[in-house]
Amino acid sequence: SLTDQRRAPPETERLSKPKMGLMYNTVRFAQIPNTCLALLHYTLIFSILTYVSLVSVWLHKGYQTFDEVQGTATLKVKGSGISNTGLIFDSYDLVVPAIQPGELFITTNYWLTSNQTREICNGSEDDGLCSKGCEMGKFTDNGRLTGRCFPNSQYCEVEGWCPVENINKKYKGNIINNIGDWTILLRSDVKFPKFGASYSNARDEIELGKNLFKVEDILKKTGYSYNATAAKGGVFAVNFHFDCNLDDPTKCMPDVKMSRLDIPGSASYGFNYREATYTTDSHTTATERNLKKRYGLRFIFGFSGQAGKFDPVALLVTLGAGAGLLGVATLVCDMVINYFLDPERTKAYKKTDI
Repeated sequence: SLTDQRRAPPETERLSKPKMGLMYNTVRFAQIPNTCLALLHYTLIFSILTYVSLVSVWLHKGYQTFDEVQGTATLKVKGSGISNTGLIFDSYDLVVPAIQPGELFITTNYWLTSNQTREICNGSEDDGLCSKGCEMGKFTDNGRLTGRCFPNSQYCEVEGWCPVENINKKYKGNIINNIGDWTILLRSDVKFPKFGASYSNARDEIELGKNLFKVEDILKKTGYSYNATAAKGGVFAVNFHFDCNLDDPTKCMPDVKMSRLDIPGSASYGFNYREATYTTDSHTTATERNLKKRYGLRFIFGFSGQAGKFDPVALLVTLGAGAGLLGVATLVCDMVINYFLDPERTKAYKKTDI
């Protein structure tokens, strides 16, 4: 009716006044006849597609999901050697403690202070010089100073375990020879819980260079030799690195990397520790102590790396991220149009809100 036509708002008025203030914006495209611009656009698209397919998908294995390695090292040491004093030792004497989680220590040199008892005796360089005075009651590394000096003694008198340990820093101690020829079985057992896969480098056979190593060979891979490290010892890292492709289960062997951690020539390098054993004299009931300072090679074993397996979800995520990069081609072309092309030739190119 005429009344309804008067009441009905125009079509443009209804579109210009949306309910709740909500609007949807779209873009109007225009074709620009420019060969260089078209070549730029298709070159960018081709480059992005090449990057996604070769780098993201292939090189970075974007079609796989990954799991971190979990593992443990089982160590067996065999060998024997002879000290500078002519004593014969085997691995049971020198691998102390016998079991350490993820570590191994082999004694290569030692200094023994035998039959110590609690009494008063002449001190050492650590207790101070008599010529500079001895402070009574002062505690040092060897015990408590008495404030006195023995006749014709150079160092202060001390109360503690006597005789005190007095290592000649120029003396190399009791280096054990032939340890460089000892063998270490490095068996690595790893698991990738996410995939339920497990591997061992000693499942088939024991092979030199694969899971069986000589001490000298390990040291050489770090750039050192046994003769250069026997006196003061050293700290070495042995890392089993895995980069497994479980789509081909046969390709999951570790790359064993070895390096030295301490810095030779620094103020304190090498590795050593002291151990004490106690006995009681049946006649005097006095307690005696044997103090041994052990120098040696400390090996620390670790695991790193991951395993990957095909996953369609991971592939879709990678392709989706690559598809988003295609917008870069349009963005670059828009910038070229707005800032570099002749404005008279691009008048038809306009983006308008509808």
